[in-house]
Amino acid sequence: EGVIKTTFYRDADGDGFGNAALTTQACSAPAGYVSNNTDCNDANAAVHPGATEVCNGIDDDCDGQIDEGVIKTTFYRDADGDGFGNAALTTQACSVPAGYVSNNTDCNDANAAVHPGATEVVNGIDDDCDNQVDETSTLAPVVTITNPVNNTSFATLADITVNATALVAGGTISKVEFLKGSSHLYTSYNAPYKCIWRNVPEGDYTITAKATDNLGRVTISAPVSISVVSAVYNQPPTVSITSPANGAGFIAPADITINAMASDADGTISKVEFLKGNLSHLYNSYAAPYHCIWRNVPAGQYIIRAKATDNFGEITLSAPVTITVASPEAPQARSSSVSDKIDINSAMSLKLAPNPANDILNIYTTGLQKNKQLTISVISASGVVMKTIQSTSLTQAVKLNISSLLSGVYTIRIMSEDGVLYKQFVKL
Repeated sequence: EGVIKTTFYRDADGDGFGNAALTTQACSAPAGYVSNNTDCNDANAAVHPGATEVCNGIDDDCDGQIDEGVIKTTFYRDADGDGFGNAALTTQACSVPAGYVSNNTDCNDANAAVHPGATEVVNGIDDDCDNQVDETSTLAPVVTITNPVNNTSFATLADITVNATALVAGGTISKVEFLKGSSHLYTSYNAPYKCIWRNVPEGDYTITAKATDNLGRVTISAPVSISVVSAVYNQPPTVSITSPANGAGFIAPADITINAMASDADGTISKVEFLKGNLSHLYNSYAAPYHCIWRNVPAGQYIIRAKATDNFGEITLSAPVTITVASPEAPQARSSSVSDKIDINSAMSLKLAPNPANDILNIYTTGLQKNKQLTISVISASGVVMKTIQSTSLTQAVKLNISSLLSGVYTIRIMSEDGVLYKQFVKL
């Protein structure tokens, strides 16, 4: 007693370095204890100060750092679990982390069926990551001449337009060649595939289209027979616009579908061209039903026509159709001499009937003070005041004669001491 004892530290793994958390007091070191307390893992004899740091995810030399100075391996994300990694997503580690692999050859890490060595199938994608699509497909291209139809006749020195469609499952069309007999006419490299054979002399011809795909496979279409003859009496085609109706109204910006009907008593229709204004081109339609979608049409009044061309080049122009495209909102300007005070408790409203109207338009108002002066104006789609009358606010309808107006969309504006009301109507 009365002597100073020494603190010793438990050395459970026998590596000569003790655990600072487990101590004993003694005059000399008991078995299993040592005099230093610098071990950071007393359950592993390979871990202690001065040990060699290896790539294993732990602090081997107890210096507070893990795997410092060691060379780590690059691993690649394998999101689809097919055993092939994404070269763009990497991590550095001593061993393979979960969800990573050591190779980076996957070309689609979102599809487990796509990887190097996978079976290539006809599906439009590169299944085996060899930078080729459907290269084992045995399907050849499909090609068809759509115009002219078989046994069509043309006049001597006609310009004949030949149209074809071509496609291949899981691949692309490299080119479509047009042939008369075995002679080359023209090669088209992009859809829509067509050839214009000009100044064709009199004779009987067989035309075909030959499609080649990206793998070099070739298909020749079914033959189409045509005749080019002289001294042919040709009846011109007939054509008419079936919709929209003459005088139809639309609100800007409008998408207007124009439909036409065309026929030829002694031949076929080669095309129907849709025109506007001074015969400016809108669209060509080569097969029935003939139609055109005129998009984002601004406000204004327009004349539209259809022009039909038959297989002999004879042309017929349809009767004109006038349409009106109105602005989405009528002008909201108010006269400076008109009071803008409106009783918010008054249910002001304006009703027009019939709408559309032809000769007489009935105007009904509610919520206006009775026996007050009203100014009623008719405003065109372009903002021009076409007609103005004075009236008095009454319970009965005001009858307005609109027979002198052209067909189109117009706005009724009523100005009174109570405010201004607007309403659109269509004049037939």
